[in-house]
Amino acid sequence: MKDYYLFLDESKNTPPSVHFALGGFAVEETVYQNKICLYVREMKKEIFDDEDIILHETDLRLAGKGGYKIMRRKEKRDWFWRKMGALFDRQDITVFTAVINPEEYRETYQSAYLNDAYFVCLEVVLEKFALFLEKENAVGTVYIESQNPKADNRLRNHFEQLMKRGTRHLNHFALRRQIQGLYFYQKADLNIGLQIADFIPNTLKKYAYAIPNRQTSIQEEIVSCLYDGKMEKPEIFGLEILSRDGKCRNILTSDLK
Repeated sequence: MKDYYLFLDESKNTPPSVHFALGGFAVEETVYQNKICLYVREMKKEIFDDEDIILHETDLRLAGKGGYKIMRRKEKRDWFWRKMGALFDRQDITVFTAVINPEEYRETYQSAYLNDAYFVCLEVVLEKFALFLEKENAVGTVYIESQNPKADNRLRNHFEQLMKRGTRHLNHFALRRQIQGLYFYQKADLNIGLQIADFIPNTLKKYAYAIPNRQTSIQEEIVSCLYDGKMEKPEIFGLEILSRDGKCRNILTSDLK
């Protein structure tokens, strides 16, 4: 039985953005250890001359301090984005993301007892990951970016509740059989998986709601890795849009080709 890792990050609905996304990618353990990590370390060495620099999209685009200053040079920027795009290979990486407009979500249901938008997205992503693992005859472990001790504790409690009761479509036996645990890390821990995941939720929430991504973008490469359930349905299994504000796109299977 194969082992998979799922690395997750969030993109907050911080003004001017009104959308929230939780997303990341699954990768088989040996592929991650023997290919992905080696590729990223070598890329960092080639471009930044520093294996320990943290790949954080905001800092890379700002290019304002420390090792990120090198991104002010066009040839380095182009080199970096080419290498990042090439990392997203459908044979190695499978992307899962859920996006939501929290304000629309609250206005729609108008209840004082709503789940946090983060928890709603987490349930969707874990459900799709469990379905993926079942089809791959595999088990998986979830790695997620730490927020703060209080938030992490709430998230862990919610995860444990999902393991006990299941999700909308899967009973708890499926989750407990397929998903082995949830662990928190910081990008500063030099967790390469979380550094890669950093590029996914913001890119896909803009893609989902037809908002242009900043250039240079690796949107096309990330979209090509969306999980389609082996049914050519990425809009169900790879990128689920949980609120519709009138301008979101239809995710077509042609986007995966």
